[in-house]
Amino acid sequence: MNFGPAEVSAQQRERLRLLLSVLGSMTLEEIWPFLEGQDATAPDDVRSFMRTRWLANDHNHVRAAAEHLLTEPDRTAALAAIGLPKAVVSGSPDLTWAPEGVAKMADALSAQLIALPGGGHSPNVHRPEETTADLADFWGAITAP
Repeated sequence: MNFGPAEVSAQQRERLRLLLSVLGSMTLEEIWPFLEGQDATAPDDVRSFMRTRWLANDHNHVRAAAEHLLTEPDRTAALAAIGLPKAVVSGSPDLTWAPEGVAKMADALSAQLIALPGGGHSPNVHRPEETTADLADFWGAITAP
């Protein structure tokens, strides 16, 4: 859920580099208004949750996560080799990973693609009921070997 193959989209890489450049001089509270815009249409309770979640971070964690997202190699083949049922859950629109890349990854994994329009980057936050139902259906369809 909320991931894709390898590094993030070009647009997101630019945003992450900008974030890394200000982490030493701005607090997470000061950075929040620049991030909040991506969820501007979300209900107030969701926006409040996203803000609280962001502010609970540590600068070191944010820096490490951003660096990781910029350098992550594609591990799709290694994951595909694991003989377990797989599902890829993807909300849209998602600025982090392009939908076509996520769909291609799901295909390479022989995974069920669970697409949640309106789920954005966090379908578990923006579409919790649908995400829960789709995951329950996926897990319920798995049979023991």
